[in-house]
Amino acid sequence: MKNATSFKQMWLPLLMVMAALFVHYGVEITLGKLFTFHHFERVKGNEWILDTKSLNSGKDFISAGRPRSSCQLFSNDELIGRNSGFNEETRDTLMLGASIDVKEIEIATITLRCKQTPGLQQYLTHSPVIAKRGPGIILHSWRGFTQLLLGVLVAGTLFLILCVELWIAKATSARRRGNAEGMSKDQWRALFAFSLIALPYTFSLSHLTRLFLSGFEFTFLHVLLRSALSYLFFHICWTYGAKIRPLKNVHIAQLTCVLLVGLFSKTHLATFYSISGVFFSLSALLSGLKLVQNMETRSQRILSNLAIAYSVLTILDFCATYIWETENLAPSILAILCLNFLYIRSIEKFILEKAASASIIINEALAGTASIQELLEKVSKTIADEANFPRASAYVDSMIMGTTDRELESFIRIAEHGYKKDTTKDMFILFNEGRGVKMLEALRQSKPLLGKGNDGAFFAVIPVGKSACINISDHSLERTRDIETRGEIIRLILPALSRLEERLNDYSIKQCIGLERLRLRYGGQKIEKEMGCIFLDIESYTQYTEEYGDAYSSFISEQYLPTLIRNVSRFAVPEYMRGDELYLVTISDFSTAGERLEELYGGALKRIHQFILNDGSELCSNYGFPEVKIRLGSAFGITTLICDGVKVRTSGNTVNDAHRLMTSSSSAGWLVRAQDSDPNQLTEIVFSATTVIVKKRSILKARRIVSVNNSNKIAA
Repeated sequence: MKNATSFKQMWLPLLMVMAALFVHYGVEITLGKLFTFHHFERVKGNEWILDTKSLNSGKDFISAGRPRSSCQLFSNDELIGRNSGFNEETRDTLMLGASIDVKEIEIATITLRCKQTPGLQQYLTHSPVIAKRGPGIILHSWRGFTQLLLGVLVAGTLFLILCVELWIAKATSARRRGNAEGMSKDQWRALFAFSLIALPYTFSLSHLTRLFLSGFEFTFLHVLLRSALSYLFFHICWTYGAKIRPLKNVHIAQLTCVLLVGLFSKTHLATFYSISGVFFSLSALLSGLKLVQNMETRSQRILSNLAIAYSVLTILDFCATYIWETENLAPSILAILCLNFLYIRSIEKFILEKAASASIIINEALAGTASIQELLEKVSKTIADEANFPRASAYVDSMIMGTTDRELESFIRIAEHGYKKDTTKDMFILFNEGRGVKMLEALRQSKPLLGKGNDGAFFAVIPVGKSACINISDHSLERTRDIETRGEIIRLILPALSRLEERLNDYSIKQCIGLERLRLRYGGQKIEKEMGCIFLDIESYTQYTEEYGDAYSSFISEQYLPTLIRNVSRFAVPEYMRGDELYLVTISDFSTAGERLEELYGGALKRIHQFILNDGSELCSNYGFPEVKIRLGSAFGITTLICDGVKVRTSGNTVNDAHRLMTSSSSAGWLVRAQDSDPNQLTEIVFSATTVIVKKRSILKARRIVSVNNSNKIAA
């Protein structure tokens, strides 16, 4: 379900921006409203002065935040605080603050002086203030937490969680590894790379890297890490489906330029970065706004809004840092990113757990002997429960149930759960009445369809192959906030439904649903029609059953023959399947493209031949059994179609002849008879791109006409 671009959706990025700004300014503004704060006045690039005449006597506290360079506090000319050793190269403390006892006659001014360093020329992360001792220490502690600990905590937490997931992935099986890593290995790797860069970036933010790097080297590392972090963030968006190339190219260009300038002209790197930063961020913002139009899942929606918020915050950070030269929003930005990534990881794990739970229950149900109705009841209720939908129903094509003779003409509801209203009118859905439109749409698209019903509540229509649908829905308008998450759960459950589709096909095959469709057309009649009758028998069935046990007989009856029937279903339908023997009937009533009966008959034989050589051979190999060899006998001519209270079946000479030809054929041989109108005309079929050869021979009373050998490879 696409998220249309609208201003209503901008509340999330706006909330993220406000949260980052609150982390930086919120406590200071709140305390400033409750207590009196006096701000220093900047007199030149690296010096701030406060006149103490306006202060009341008492114990106060000065908070200068986290200076980026060596800074010192003076009361008049007396040193009262510093954040570096006397050589001004090493740090004694990362934060700069000092307690002071203000007495009007002793102190005239308080001065903060910072040393200009090579590279980045910014001095402070916060504007210096003085307040009463209690509020001043609280403010100073909060500044220390946001500037020194916040980024390290969130980046470190993200890194540790991903490391634990990596350890789990290596310690468990391949199946569990997928669950540990998340929905995509590329996404996991992108997040891991981001966390790996985020950790040294937090140390660079606190200027710890100045302990072993000179000013220009520190600047190069800091700018490089920040550019890499920006690139990796948008690379994460890319792995989640945001295939907007300008978004990625902007940050590749930024990273490339930083590398080139840093390698060849470190002295100009800070200037280049301060000028180009806003441009790159504006470009990313425009791409981020476009990104919202291409998101479908909940994780993608969060990332699209996060991209906008990140771009806005980066612009504000550049303005604050390089224009006003006092503020630094980077730790808050990093916290917003990492916390959202952790939230996305929690969503993914929740989705995977729900989908895995549903898949296990569905697979266990399919492995049992439950009826189709019981299966659909179990499957529909399981999907509804795990995807957090209170109502569920299951519909099956009426043709599968033998009540119509056309596909997708109507659906019958055979299971429902959680409905409080009367659903009698929905028991039988006729598509020509304009009902069941959503089910038809989901079947044609072969994917789940999510949307809002007439009552405004959400629903999901889940196709099961081409012959059934599971409908799940809400009964409340208040349960719409996690619709993307529920849609993802449904999408991950879909592979488990493929076996349910096979069970539906097998059900129609074993119940002879194909011929049962003729009952509606001919009623209880007994009529003569021209048909093609095809008998197949598995060679060495008894021998291999004794050798491999029940596994072989189950493979033939539950895998090989049903798959063959599905392959040939366009041309012929089964009347019965008994152990290793299969009887197929070709009749013009089942033509979907106006083919002549002869074309259907020949098409069925050709499709059987192709299946034996290709799909059937591969199926045997996959299950570890020898390649199946088939004896085949077929006849084409007038056949009696009987529709009575027992079942719809065929009889007559054509049926008997086809069965006699099968039993008379040699090993892996095919015997094919042409038609009753000319008993002397026999058909030997050559399957090739362009040739079908018809030969005439004398016919024997036993009707053993044409024998074709060589492992079912038919030749003239």
